[in-house]
Amino acid sequence: MKPIRHAVRVFLIKDNKVIVIKYKSNDVYQNGYLDIPGGKIEDNENAKEAAVREFKEETGILIKNLCPIGNLVVEYPERIFDFKLFISSAYEGTPQSFSENDSMWYPVQDALNYSKIFPSIQLLKLYNQSHIDLKFTCDSKHNILSQKNYFEKEVIKMNHGKQIQWFPGHMAKTRRKIREKLNLIDIVYEVVDARMPLSSKIVDLDALIKNKPRILIMTKYDLCDKKVTDSMISYYEKKGYFVVAVDLMTGKNVSEIICLSENILKEENEKRKEKGLKPRTLRALIVGVPNVGKSTLINRLAGKKAASVGNRPGVTKNLGWIRLNKDIELLDTPGILWPKLENQDYAKNLALLSSIKEEIVNKEDLVFYALDFLKKYYPSYLEKRYGFSVEGMDNLEILDQIAKKRGALSKGGITDYEKVYNILLQDIRNGLLGEITLDRLA
Repeated sequence: MKPIRHAVRVFLIKDNKVIVIKYKSNDVYQNGYLDIPGGKIEDNENAKEAAVREFKEETGILIKNLCPIGNLVVEYPERIFDFKLFISSAYEGTPQSFSENDSMWYPVQDALNYSKIFPSIQLLKLYNQSHIDLKFTCDSKHNILSQKNYFEKEVIKMNHGKQIQWFPGHMAKTRRKIREKLNLIDIVYEVVDARMPLSSKIVDLDALIKNKPRILIMTKYDLCDKKVTDSMISYYEKKGYFVVAVDLMTGKNVSEIICLSENILKEENEKRKEKGLKPRTLRALIVGVPNVGKSTLINRLAGKKAASVGNRPGVTKNLGWIRLNKDIELLDTPGILWPKLENQDYAKNLALLSSIKEEIVNKEDLVFYALDFLKKYYPSYLEKRYGFSVEGMDNLEILDQIAKKRGALSKGGITDYEKVYNILLQDIRNGLLGEITLDRLA
């Protein structure tokens, strides 16, 4: 295996000029190669600290407001360089000359056209992208033989920041069928995920079910941050909801749903008796976003396997009646969303917990969103799960460290980001990081 050197490169760009270093003529770099400032990451520092230190040592300039823009791997015949990339336009000082190199402002295009340049100069073509993940294969004279991104695809501008929208035709069909059968319904079981009690609540459900009595059921209560979710239970109760938080693994509190339903049934049958009508079974509608746990809840309510279960959206395909007991019939429905996901934080939370089809989501955006959230609210969970402190680390550094801890490395010791993304997402979805609630009341 080739040795790997972990290093940084820093692009200080202003007015279409970039700070470069020009190596003075010597045995290695005759006639002066151009390079972007940077250097080795020492064992006692993180990438940002190395970037500030190396930039100061090579240019005399104190760099500020560093923004990570990605990774560059350069593979030479004899070794591999793994660069963390940063960009900035804020600084103090002026370029200086040293014994081995001169530093200077250089027009971007002139730097690209210089006769002898290191591969990192080529990134000036891409510095305005939101993220860079490239690998160059070079010969010993720094000529680029090939380039590709980490996922072996054609090098293209990364599609970051695209809005998440998912409202397939079967959801519109389900909504229409719910309206058609609404006159048969006595009560609605509205199911939300206790880990995202705001994000997983169907925003236009009131218009869909009209004024039907409702029980708000929070599933997966065993996986949520109790303190945060309990505050949202109080919030909903103050708005007049009957709220039941259930543990689908043990069945805890499921019986409360039946008790509340029977009370409503008793009231309805007393009204029927006054009208001279015979008592009848209660008809309930169960509704919620995909993968919120409706099918598992139904099986708990029925005391047997009455619905198919799966940890992905789209397991339930059609509306269907299920008898829970002699007094209650339930109309099961496929998971639905709403036509437009206006709140993109809600959309990302839904995607994080598999309520939105993964194939339509930019996985890297989702992972970076998750890491930003976890660093803010649950940094100790990351530290406990992966065995290192995340303080002062950016998201790429965290992902690289997880890759080392979990062996998510490709040939040459390079981080396999696809594997790391999947590790983090599965740990979140399966509750392996700890009890988490993604929503917060304003």
